[in-house]
Amino acid sequence: SQVYEKVGRNILHFQELEHLMKFIVSHGNISAPIKSFRQKQAENIAIISKQTLGQVTGQFVQNTFKPQVDELESDESDDGHFSISFKIRTDSAYREWKKQELQRLVSERNELVHHLIPNVDFFSMQARYELATKLDAQLNIIQREVKELRQFVTTIIDSRTEMLEFLQTEEGKRQLESSSINCSELAFLLFRLAAEIQREDGWTNLSDAGQILK
Repeated sequence: SQVYEKVGRNILHFQELEHLMKFIVSHGNISAPIKSFRQKQAENIAIISKQTLGQVTGQFVQNTFKPQVDELESDESDDGHFSISFKIRTDSAYREWKKQELQRLVSERNELVHHLIPNVDFFSMQARYELATKLDAQLNIIQREVKELRQFVTTIIDSRTEMLEFLQTEEGKRQLESSSINCSELAFLLFRLAAEIQREDGWTNLSDAGQILK
């Protein structure tokens, strides 16, 4: 029974990995006019929530790890434009390593969920022992990635909170007043983004996030 528990344990950790990655992809890089920003993010959440782990992993690596961080595109419209961009500056070698590491985890997850029974003789004690050892090693890698993803999610949420707090200072108000952006609209948008629904365990439910942005 111990090997069955380890199978379930790893599947749950893979689900957490997927959940965190989808949050980062759907919240980490968005650019839209202020008036339609919440609608744009709600659309992103709806699209990303339906994607497979393999699909979202490719987007995560592409969007997040950059040899150099590109400048945000500016918008000259009177209504104002708002952008959120979360990127990690790294070299090409690390980015390629990260891509391969995550792709390997995706393959292992698919193997675990879809092909485990035909590939393992559960009546063999030796086969069960080898599987348990493999699952323990796999868990260490998943936990390492989950820890990093949690840090990324925390950074995204904290940055929105810090931005809102800055806009409430005298300097923040002065900068907003000197721009053409509608101050009240931007402040309200940032407040909603910074106060997204969170559960007691610290997770943000994607469906709840989609509702609050509608």
